[in-house]
Amino acid sequence: MIAGWTSSQNFFSMASKLLVEFAWMLAAILVSLVIRLEGDAVKKGIWLYFPILLLCFIIISLRIAFIPNSLLNIVFPPLLLLFTVFQGLTLKRYRKSVPNSDMVFGWVSLAIMVITTVIAILGYVLLGVEVLIWWIFELTLLQTVNAVYDLIEIYYKGHIRNMKLRYKELHPEFPYRNEDDFVAVTWPYSLVKKALAPIAIILSLPLSLYLASSVFDLNGIFSEYAAYPFVNVEGYIHLSFSKIVLVVSLYFLFAFLVYLGKTLYRHYKIRSIVKNSGGKAFQENQVNFTLAENIIAISLWALYLIMLFTILKIPTAAVKVIGAGLATGLGFAMKDILNNFFYGVQLMSGRLRVGDYIECDGVRGRVDSINYQTTQIVSADGAVMAFPNSTLFAKNFKNLTKNHSYEMLAIEVGVKYGCDVEQVRSIIVEALKPLQVRDKYGREVVDPKFGIQVRFMGFGDNSVNLSVYQFTTVEEHYTYAAKAKELIYNALNENGIEIPFPQRDLYIKTLPEKPR
Repeated sequence: MIAGWTSSQNFFSMASKLLVEFAWMLAAILVSLVIRLEGDAVKKGIWLYFPILLLCFIIISLRIAFIPNSLLNIVFPPLLLLFTVFQGLTLKRYRKSVPNSDMVFGWVSLAIMVITTVIAILGYVLLGVEVLIWWIFELTLLQTVNAVYDLIEIYYKGHIRNMKLRYKELHPEFPYRNEDDFVAVTWPYSLVKKALAPIAIILSLPLSLYLASSVFDLNGIFSEYAAYPFVNVEGYIHLSFSKIVLVVSLYFLFAFLVYLGKTLYRHYKIRSIVKNSGGKAFQENQVNFTLAENIIAISLWALYLIMLFTILKIPTAAVKVIGAGLATGLGFAMKDILNNFFYGVQLMSGRLRVGDYIECDGVRGRVDSINYQTTQIVSADGAVMAFPNSTLFAKNFKNLTKNHSYEMLAIEVGVKYGCDVEQVRSIIVEALKPLQVRDKYGREVVDPKFGIQVRFMGFGDNSVNLSVYQFTTVEEHYTYAAKAKELIYNALNENGIEIPFPQRDLYIKTLPEKPR
């Protein structure tokens, strides 16, 4: 049962406590609005929260005044109905003037008011008061988290540029491409954003319930029910509200640790490779990140599962029973899934790397991601395709960059009979020299070990057939081929070398006219 209004032991301590809590809520909302909004928008934001703030002040005043329960039962329902209408009109008026997050808080406040009004009309006034007080504390805590997060965001944006510049000065060899490349200096902000802020929001729920229960001196009852196992299957699981909060909070913490572990590994591995390569630009497929990142993720999530089993008191015997049942029922149905899983592990172990160029089933593209079921590639035309891992093994895919990242290109050229083949060879080699440059990774686009070779291929019907061979980087293959063909065509024209095309002589024979 909810205690009555006269259960407080000391009037003055209770009054000061309630006033401090109200001042805290008011300050949290005002600070959050001032940080996030500007000018006239702050005033409109205050009006959006004004109904709930005023209702909170009235409830505190009634609590301090020790209004009898009989009078409260008469006054509170119409008061709630009045403020519910007030909140609805406020939302309607300022719905386009404040951010969406504040509108969400406003609509939730309206929903709580509606629920509380219904509860009060049904005769459970003190329960309705408790629900309303809980939401007031929850709103206060959420606004506090919001304000603190916004302050950290402002500090981060104001100092991160200098932090990044200093880090780049200390490590000029590193290829900075995105925010994760600065993880060594930005990880505290990521900790707040990915772990501490979500955990604070989760913990606000039990804390607001505790604060609301303290208004009616029900702290002991709340603590008892928070730890009460509402699901307690002996030998299998022990579930309570406090354990759910702990498990969910740990999830966000481990999600951040997985992100941090993967990012730090990638960061320091790239930095080590670039440093040892003499300053050459880093290529993503130089190192197999996928397997190491998956090992980090699996290890940390396995630790999370162990902690989950320990917290919820799930014995290993229960896991074995569940696992045996699933293995019996789903083993055959999951055959393809298991095949893809094991093939995925083999691919991650070195046969494929993100950034490799492969060819499978006539489709050519760059490996975008590898997981335990599929390998996703981006084709030359920008389409995204996903191949089951077992398909890659069955089709004997070609890894075009696994060996040396070069691919042979042959360009067929036909010249007129009577041309000096050696002269044509010199013209073609000279014409292609402008294309022998370095790419963004510092590699020669045309493999200098092989060079450009013009070979005599045979005698055609209309031309002497030559073939221009070179090894080009896989990434530049199509672009290089188009440019090379254009340069060859222009060079042969400029030097008077004719490129023949099929011709036919047509003779028309006139037959004598028949006598009439």
